[in-house]
Amino acid sequence: MKFQYLSRHWNGTVDWRLGLFVNLLAVRFILSALPQSVADPALLGLSLIVLIWQVVGGLRIADKTLRASGTMYAALVLYAGILVVLVLALLQAIDLLASRFAVPQPAYSLQIELLETRDNGREVLVTGGISLDMNTRLKATLKATPTARVLVLNSEGGNIFAGRAMAITITNAQLATRVDHLCYSACTIAFIAGTSHRLGKDAELGFHGYAFDTAHRVQTLDVAEQEARDRAFFSNQGVSDAFLEKAFATPPSTIWLPTRAELAAAGVIPD
Repeated sequence: MKFQYLSRHWNGTVDWRLGLFVNLLAVRFILSALPQSVADPALLGLSLIVLIWQVVGGLRIADKTLRASGTMYAALVLYAGILVVLVLALLQAIDLLASRFAVPQPAYSLQIELLETRDNGREVLVTGGISLDMNTRLKATLKATPTARVLVLNSEGGNIFAGRAMAITITNAQLATRVDHLCYSACTIAFIAGTSHRLGKDAELGFHGYAFDTAHRVQTLDVAEQEARDRAFFSNQGVSDAFLEKAFATPPSTIWLPTRAELAAAGVIPD
């Protein structure tokens, strides 16, 4: 009985409505909706066989309907249905072939190099220029090292905006800061953000005023305004105004290396 029904469509003897809505559209939509987990040559072959059966039968139904009724309406609707079936079959074939022959793409992931740690993860070491990339590495390291309590800084400086970003990271993580060798310029912004800040026996802190960094760009920032912002931050951390006056009065082309006594008296480090 099933094969007889298939034969009737193939020979064009079914009613045009049944041929259009069931044999053409419904069957093709079902095939198009099959999951790509069955996207193999067998499915592609089945789709092609069904397509031939649909198109040939549809054309024969349209021809016989036109001959019987003498009107073009049913034939035109069937031709439109055949066109839809052809488009759907083509799209399905493209999807199947693309999924089968597509070149696999390597999985890329952003690899962030973590900072060095020591003392079983209790200390995190920042060595090198103060940059936004360094702050990204610091945050990733802290996320991977929940035992971190102390940030050890060793830097000749860098970008003051990156120094501020690191200060926020340090504050949020409630880290103490320590310098064992040197910490100049923008590094001191990160240093002063610690819950406590200590200086190694032979370590140095270096300060200077700000300057616009490049002569070949249009200056869009007010240097005095940026200095005032960081002066306020240092002041809020307990650093004396007299110390800050001298620090920011130091020309940016030089560096002021205050003594341990001066740092202690100003509140930068404990006595």
